[in-house]
Amino acid sequence: MKDVILSVGFGLLGYILKKAGFNPIPLILGLVLGTMVERNFHRALTISGGSYSIFFGSPVSKILIVLTILSLISPFIGPLLKRAYRSVK
Repeated sequence: MKDVILSVGFGLLGYILKKAGFNPIPLILGLVLGTMVERNFHRALTISGGSYSIFFGSPVSKILIVLTILSLISPFIGPLLKRAYRSVK
């Protein structure tokens, strides 16, 4: 019976999110991949002896961090750049 209640609850949540205009795909990805990401995060910390520097050491991780930051701030910078471009014209 718990499975039915859980399914109905997530169905209602999906319906509400769809009506509110949210995309359900990130939620589904988080539910599916969350356990795997957490497990590998703890594995990396165990390998490094508890040091977070393992996430910042390689050039690939630095590039990914920069790309992540750019993707998070781009919705805010885009309109500012457009407004600045219009004022220059």
